[in-house]
Amino acid sequence: MNSAAKIGLLTLVAGLAALNALGAQGTVDFDNGGTVNAPNYGPEPGSPTLSKSGSTSYGGSALAGAGYRAQLFYAAGSGQPESALVGSSITTFTTGGFVSALTDTLSTVAPGGAATIQIRVWDNSSGSYSSWSLAQTDWQSGKLAAGKSPLFSVAMTGGGGIPPAPPAVLNGLVSFNIYWTSYNSAGITNQPVSQAVPAGQTATFSVGASGTPPLTYQWRFNGSAIPGAAASSYTVLSVQPSNTGPYTVVVGNLGGSVTSTVATLSLLTTNPWIANASAKWETASNWGLAVPPGYTQWALITNAGTKQVTIDATTSGSFSNSMTVTNLTIGAPSGATNTLSVTNAGTNLPLHVLFQLDLSSNAALSLYNSSLEVDGTLTVGSSGPSFAVATISNATLSAGTLNVGSSAGGLGSLVIQSNAVVNVSSNITIVSSSLSSTSSISISGGSLIASNGLVQIGPTGSGQLLISGGSHTLRQLRLGSTNASGSGFFHMSGGSLKILGHGTGPGAGLDSNFIIVDGGDLDGSGTSITIGDGHDSNAYLAGNGLGQYAAMYVGYSPGVTGTYIQSDTSTMFISTNLIVGDCLGSAVGLVTLNGGTLYVTNAAHTALLDVRNGVFQLNSNATLVVDNLVLTNGCGVFALNGGTLIPFHPPLLPPRTVPLSSGGNFGLSFQTMGNQTYLIQQKTNLAADWVLYTNFVGDGSQLRLVIPITNAPNRFFRVLPQ
Repeated sequence: MNSAAKIGLLTLVAGLAALNALGAQGTVDFDNGGTVNAPNYGPEPGSPTLSKSGSTSYGGSALAGAGYRAQLFYAAGSGQPESALVGSSITTFTTGGFVSALTDTLSTVAPGGAATIQIRVWDNSSGSYSSWSLAQTDWQSGKLAAGKSPLFSVAMTGGGGIPPAPPAVLNGLVSFNIYWTSYNSAGITNQPVSQAVPAGQTATFSVGASGTPPLTYQWRFNGSAIPGAAASSYTVLSVQPSNTGPYTVVVGNLGGSVTSTVATLSLLTTNPWIANASAKWETASNWGLAVPPGYTQWALITNAGTKQVTIDATTSGSFSNSMTVTNLTIGAPSGATNTLSVTNAGTNLPLHVLFQLDLSSNAALSLYNSSLEVDGTLTVGSSGPSFAVATISNATLSAGTLNVGSSAGGLGSLVIQSNAVVNVSSNITIVSSSLSSTSSISISGGSLIASNGLVQIGPTGSGQLLISGGSHTLRQLRLGSTNASGSGFFHMSGGSLKILGHGTGPGAGLDSNFIIVDGGDLDGSGTSITIGDGHDSNAYLAGNGLGQYAAMYVGYSPGVTGTYIQSDTSTMFISTNLIVGDCLGSAVGLVTLNGGTLYVTNAAHTALLDVRNGVFQLNSNATLVVDNLVLTNGCGVFALNGGTLIPFHPPLLPPRTVPLSSGGNFGLSFQTMGNQTYLIQQKTNLAADWVLYTNFVGDGSQLRLVIPITNAPNRFFRVLPQ
């Protein structure tokens, strides 16, 4: 049971126990001997209690107080639906947990007949809900705790003799819930993040929250509420020492409140590199504060003059305090280049950036036999006009978020070489400011791992991902944009890439803009590739490239065209569905096999190739192995142009209407399988039964059957494999 969503689970034990004979109709006696107990479900997370003043918590004690009301609902006859029930008398809980004594006559139920009964209970501590009809609306909108018992049928007594017949006992009225219907208590989805900013700058804290509206917010500083800070974000203008310290936010709604984790605001001191020549990082005289950077400082290497700042084994071994900074920015004016070289510093003590590492125009980062950790965002190319370059070789790099280039004019290039491991815990984005300039990630070895977030290539401007070696894992890879403002290119010529995806539906794994795979192993066996999702798209599999997916969609979004071309000795495996186009949505799929082998198959032989709108061409030197080949309608065309088709089941083709003149011939042509018996059947209208026209045994060739046309009524033909 979700304690955040339910206020209490109550059991009514024989409290509405007896049926009496008090007149000509069936009657129910609300007996004063029953109790309402809270069951032994605890302790649950947070040790929840019933949200009722004076009530007891979980543990089996009786529910105290008279704030809950109960109403009997009934209908004549057994097994009636809840919608047929009408309300009868209303009672309350008394102090001590009993149901108030009350006898109620069910006027529509005859003595000896049957009735369907339900008890409905709600919280009336406010005094505003004297009946269920008043309580129901607020319960359904999540403003009131209430609940219903199960429906059950009983035989009624009453009348028919003196003394009356013994009353039937109302058994089984147990385990109904008192809870907030469709109501989610407040929760926090994204915690506020600690920040360090220079004096006089602005700091903004934000929180992500969930729960049934309306949500309330109250920010706190040093444990005290901040007046007027009642939104999902809070901004500190012109940060001063008096503003530094712990911040939290309390998020609440009618279901309760929750407090965020602590976010600390620190005052950041900038420490600029002032030397004009290359030198060691730990040399104090090279820095504006006359000390190497520390964890409360923002290190800046942005002054004029081409130079290299070096971190090596001496730095990590003897100046460990300088290996952690709050922020690090590297760049240079036009005509110069500033390089940070982290070389042979080892991996035991990484260069640690707590928040942001920015490589702006004319910046370079070289990481070799060392380790770099960026808790926040690493941006390679945060601003223009020139490139920023980061090269990782035989080293480890971890970052929360990775941006290569920026839509504001920055251009970036990240190069990952042998024995490098780059691990990004959230998203990767490769962008530029226009389609005429490109940012890129180039990988010749090592590993790029982004198993949690989304990798976007060219959502704005132009971006490319080039893989020629190494072993890599991405959760989801999306190329280009849906509004023509971005272009994404992915080229794989070697190595291996695993795409985990978020299921096998369209857009769940690899979403194409422009793809060339002419080598390596592209493994999306648990997800999908979508070609033509929001924009025209092209994907090529060539050389000795290998691809595998659970599903492939070629032409998906309305009005767009997806193109897939396979050639050379390449191989593609699809284990569930390959869907080509969509006639209803006017999405066009174009699939051309010029070489290699395409497998649309699985062990159960249930995989489906469905040509819905567009053209599938199987040309010479290409092979298609397919479990089920289907043309859903007349919008799809399958062209066997000299290639090899190996179907597990005979293809299913759509009906076509061909008007012909009397005296001519009608030609029926299709590919046969060796030793397969085929029945050619006909009917004069689609409502009639099929009758045999002829039959034959296939020999693996293309059959052409010529049928003379006479003045007979219209005829319909089909091919039925036996």
